[in-house]
Amino acid sequence: MRKQIALILPLVAAMVSMAGIHGVWWQESAFAQNSSMTGNMTTATNTTNTTMTANMTATSGGSAKTQLEDGIKALESGDKEGAMTQLKAAQQAMSGSSPDVIMHFEEGMKALEGGDSNGAIMHLKVADQLLG
Repeated sequence: MRKQIALILPLVAAMVSMAGIHGVWWQESAFAQNSSMTGNMTTATNTTNTTMTANMTATSGGSAKTQLEDGIKALESGDKEGAMTQLKAAQQAMSGSSPDVIMHFEEGMKALEGGDSNGAIMHLKVADQLLG
């Protein structure tokens, strides 16, 4: 019996030792995987935020002419709400424009608010041409 115990003890010790090593490796692997996932999720979030910020900047930072043209296109396609959004942005961007541009733009806005899409398009296109 003593010989059997003597032979089994080293085997049990080796198994415990291997289990311990694999247990530590498994924990380190799980930690590395969690770190990797956290990093990847952060990267995805940062990429999304950067993209959204870039898109918002491009929309809000465009030229008066571009926004005016986008507003006219929206109006011509029947999207009055989209046109108003673009035209309000164009209005803010054209603060230093000539009085003629501003006058035609304002007349176009009045026509749009009064329900006259054709009159609005006419005045807005003149303002667009005057912008160059």
